[in-house]
Amino acid sequence: VRKEFARLFTSTLLADKKASYKNVMDTAFKIIDVHENKEYKNNMDKDPTLLFQMIMLKSLSINKLIEGINYENPIAKDVKFTKIVDPFSIWVLVRSQFEAFCVFNNIYINSESEDEKIVKHALWVLSGLNYRQRFTTMAISEENVLKAQTEKEVIKEFENKILQNKFYTSLSLQNQDNIKTAIK
Repeated sequence: VRKEFARLFTSTLLADKKASYKNVMDTAFKIIDVHENKEYKNNMDKDPTLLFQMIMLKSLSINKLIEGINYENPIAKDVKFTKIVDPFSIWVLVRSQFEAFCVFNNIYINSESEDEKIVKHALWVLSGLNYRQRFTTMAISEENVLKAQTEKEVIKEFENKILQNKFYTSLSLQNQDNIKTAIK
């Protein structure tokens, strides 16, 4: 077991690193499979599974990209690439994967209480909703205008959820002000 662990996790050979990455992916997809038919009480309980799925789907894309890309130009026949690895596309996926992992870890692993988890989750949701509100002036269809209005109401609900939370009220006034600034 030690020898196999060393090969998969300390080797500098690309083939060993690919095998290690595949083992991690296969194991993670087994974890996702266990949660496939799980019923969730609310979005806060469902979001960790969605974050995990996002992380793993990006792994599939990364795994495909590290195989290399082939290209042959139909016009300029002498322009041909064989198994070119595109580090820039891989980096975008790795960064996005890392961000999803950090959100998962910050909310669901590093929270010391349920109230802290609720505040962190609400801040994360608000971040996305507030970002989308910047584009409401571009909403043309009635459906998009209604969605923006509905989201404004949801934003107020999440703000109240935070401001009435025990974790929030136990924070120093400075930290409460920092959160108030963040949610506006």
